[in-house]
Order: sequence, then structure tokens, then C-alpha cells
Amino acid sequence: MTQYDILVIGAGPAGLAAALQAAKGGARTLLVDPNDGPGGSWRPLKKGRFVFEARPLWLNGPPPKELAEQLEWKKPDPARVLVSRDGELDLTLPGGVQPFVEAMAGCCQGSRESVEDFFELAGEAEKALEYLKGRKSGGLGLLRRFPRFVRCASHTVDEVLAALQMPKRAAACLKAEFYPYGCDCGGMNFVSFAVPLLRRLREGMTLPEKGGAALLLALEREFLEAGGTVWYHAPVEKILTRQGRAVVVRLAGGYEVGAGQILADAHPRQVLNGWLSEPAPENAGKAAGALGKGAVGFSVFLGLSRSARSLGIRQECLTIQDFADSAREYQARKSLEHSGPCFARCLPLPEGEKGCVLSLYALYPGGEAWADLSEEKYQAVKNAVAAKMVAAYEKAAHVRLTGALEEVFVAGPAEYALWGGGPQGEILWQDAPACPPPFLEREEEELWPLPGLRLCGQGSGAFWLETALAEGREAAGEALAKRKEVAR
Repeated sequence: MTQYDILVIGAGPAGLAAALQAAKGGARTLLVDPNDGPGGSWRPLKKGRFVFEARPLWLNGPPPKELAEQLEWKKPDPARVLVSRDGELDLTLPGGVQPFVEAMAGCCQGSRESVEDFFELAGEAEKALEYLKGRKSGGLGLLRRFPRFVRCASHTVDEVLAALQMPKRAAACLKAEFYPYGCDCGGMNFVSFAVPLLRRLREGMTLPEKGGAALLLALEREFLEAGGTVWYHAPVEKILTRQGRAVVVRLAGGYEVGAGQILADAHPRQVLNGWLSEPAPENAGKAAGALGKGAVGFSVFLGLSRSARSLGIRQECLTIQDFADSAREYQARKSLEHSGPCFARCLPLPEGEKGCVLSLYALYPGGEAWADLSEEKYQAVKNAVAAKMVAAYEKAAHVRLTGALEEVFVAGPAEYALWGGGPQGEILWQDAPACPPPFLEREEEELWPLPGLRLCGQGSGAFWLETALAEGREAAGEALAKRKEVAR
């Protein structure tokens, strides 16, 4: 049986970052993944001359150090266009906090004061989180320095926006920034919402000049150059335990690999309820207790033979929602009756090539809409939803794509499950109750459900690409520290 110091399951962004950090730390490291290349549920998909991104591969803010010099980066136009389903609103929200506030004030009467207050509070929350780094608690120092943060940190987005007396239309515009992630603002922690939005507006988005695939391949290349080993086409069958400790990973076909530490960039339901050779301990339930609010992925990828300009597509990013009632919008996404995209992104092809890539993304909270479909019915439903989604985009963006379609690929829950999402195709999951304040330390058993096994990325519910990368590095750092403890 082959033995490694650290074995990483899943070559998603978190798994790649964890494997790279472990290898650079001197550990003999193996990365295994069931697919034919890196990415997991973020994987790039090539069809014909087009490359599609299963999930949008961009960073909110600057690239991490290990990638900053490895790739060429670009900052796209930060403006987002929000379109209401009732046709009454077509609003361009620019990048930059002050321009964003001005656009909101011009569109939503009486909103300026509350929107300014929102960003002031978000700024205080950002400073408070920085103050809390390395501290187990803030104590009186936190209360004296950031009193408003202390008051809002345990409340949901909807509760804080109501306390700010923000007009309904303005609140819906703000919350539209998070609908692409399947978030229920009635249950999402305010700080977890406000700080990323503030940073995105202030710092903009960053993405690799040559597409998201370049980012994943750069991580893989750095890992291999650091002495790591990667096995693709290697699905996990079981994680074997001895005396309550995870020690061996059995791959399909029965081949077993021993490991001092196992890091899993995989959905916790798959890890704890599917792979463990023995029932998970009771305290591991905290790690998997968030599965009631998972969101399954559904996307339509279109390779178009004409440029975005010639088709009349005037924006790179488009968010579509019912601004009249944001709670109704979230509930509607639980049904197949809701078949419009919540987010669309149009990117040009590399210089010298004619055409563009249009990606339409949607999330179905809970996944009930796709449950219990036979394979034949699943394919029929998937194609019907895709057709409605394209039609909804054409209506919202005021374009016609007929005659420009060169390649089409539809990815539903079954495809996302195959690529590394949850067993039902879940690519995001949230805490079952309202998300706790982000400054509270997670109990060790939430991320280490048993000795020798650490969850990260998919396993810990990372929303953002930059969060997944950071969590991978953190998981590897902890594993390296535990390895040193054993060595002593």
C-alpha cells in the first residue's frame, strides 16, 4: 500500500490550493480526483472551439500571491445590469462605492441615506473583522471601537436592511448581488453579505487574461513542480478508519492509499455519509448539518459565432430577478416553473477569433425540483428548462440569438454531481439556521469531523473562489502543523 503524508481528495480550487501548500511545506502529497482534469464543480468544459466555465472563475479583489506572477490578469468593467421580470427596471450599477450609491439614489427614490448608511456599516464590519484576526474574542475593545458592528453582527441581511429603513426597491437591488449564489437573505448573516459586496465594489473583479482554465492549470503546474503527485480518473470509494482516525483512502477498483492527514474538497454529505467505512461520530453532524439549504446547479452554455456587439449584447454581467418581492424570488427558485437564469455572463473569444461565449447560471435551493426524475425524464426536463432559460435571457437582454448558435451545452444537477458537487448536484450549501457571525471561531469538529480528516472548499461551504483558495491553504497549514506534532 502506498503511503503519503497528506492526501487531498478533490481537485477543485480549494483542493488544488491545499495540495500546493502541503507540497511546498515539505509533505509527500497526493491529489486524487474522479475527473480527467482540475476544477471539480468549477471545471472548464471544452466543446468545439469554445471553453465554458461550470462556475464563474473570477476573484473579488487581487489574485493570491501564488498566482499573481504566474498569470496575466485583467479587470473587466465592474458594472452590473439588473433587469426586473416585470420589465419596469433596467438598471446599470457601476463599480466604485460612490458611483454605486449615486446610481441607487437616482433609481430608487428616497434611498440615498439608507444606502450610504449600509456602506458605512459594511466598512465598520470590515475593520472589525480585521481587528478580530488572531483574537479569540473582541471583549470590551470590540464594543468600544465598533459598537454598530456588535449590534448587527448576529442579524440577517433582511433584519439589518429593515432596521436601516431602506426602501424595498433599493433593498432588492442590493440583494440581487447575491441571488447568483442561491442565498436566502432572510437567513444569511449581514456581515457575510455586506463585506464582500463592499470589497467587490471597491476593488473590482479580477480574472485571468486567458480564462479560468488558466488559473486551475497554473495551480496544478505549481503543485507538480513542488514535487506533488496527482491522480485523475481516481474516484474515492471509501475512507477507512482505525480507532476513530481516518488513515486510508480506498479508490474505485480497491486500490488503497495510506495518509497521515486527509483533506477533502468534497461535499460533506458525500464524505461523512457516503465514504466513511464506519458511521460518522455524533459530533461530525455539525459539519454536515447544513445540508437542508443546499443549492443545486443548472447552467446553459452557448458558443456563439458572432461577437457580443453584433448581437446587441451590451453588458458582460446581467442579473435577472423579481424586484417587486425578493422573498418571492427566492421561493420561486425552488420550482421548475422558475426557469429563467439568475445570472448571465458574456465573454469574448481570444483575440483573432470570431464569436463569444454566453453562460447562463441558475441555482435551485434545496434541489427538490429535480428530485426523483428518471434518466429519460431528466433529460427531457433539462432540455425544456434550458430552452426557457435562453428565451428568458433574450427577453431580458433584448437580443435574438437565433442564427448565432454554434455550440450548446446544458449542465444540470446530474452533471454537477458527476464533476464533484454534492450527491444531488449541490454546488453550494449554507448553515441550516441563520448564518452565525463570521468572527466566531468554528469549532474544530466542524472542519475536523474526526482525527486525520479535514473538510475544506466544497466540504466547508465556500461561496467565493477566493474563499475556496484561502480555505485550501488554511487546511494544508493545519495538516502540516499536526504532522509536525506527530513527528515530535
